[in-house]
Amino acid sequence: MSKKIPSFKSEEEEIKFWDEHSLSEFDDDLEEVKVDCTRDNNILPIRLDHDDIKHIKNLAKMKGLTQGTLARLWIKERLIQEKKTL
Repeated sequence: MSKKIPSFKSEEEEIKFWDEHSLSEFDDDLEEVKVDCTRDNNILPIRLDHDDIKHIKNLAKMKGLTQGTLARLWIKERLIQEKKTL
């Protein structure tokens, strides 16, 4: 028979407890849960070589932008250009 997970008065108390105990000590007190994970299709990961990333970082810094913002602006500008040619 396994132990019951106690209630904690503070986060520090909980941290100390788990530093001294293993989750396997509480098998009977655990329950299986089903988690549905969905992929966010609004993110487009792209790979760039080291020199291109360094260049974007430097240009973004000079413009007062993050590298992600600068890259999105450039992509948006190009998409607008491409739409005009269709």
